[in-house]
Amino acid sequence: MEQVERGVTGFFLLLGDAEAVAFRIGQMLSDGDLRREMGAQAARVARSRFNLEQQVSKYLNWYREILEDWKLKKKESQCAVRL
Repeated sequence: MEQVERGVTGFFLLLGDAEAVAFRIGQMLSDGDLRREMGAQAARVARSRFNLEQQVSKYLNWYREILEDWKLKKKESQCAVRL
């Protein structure tokens, strides 16, 4: 849900609220300016929050954490065997 900013890049609706869904669909179909503005804002948010450099950095940090955990567990298991 971090992609959606209420009223800026989309709408939050209650599960099962068919009237609200129908209203928002009708609103988006009838209001081209709102549709274009929300689309442009959603694209801006996606580019700023999910750019390639940030994603690569997050994955590299995650892989480093996994590797460090693996090394620690391996070292602990070797110590346990020696006892």
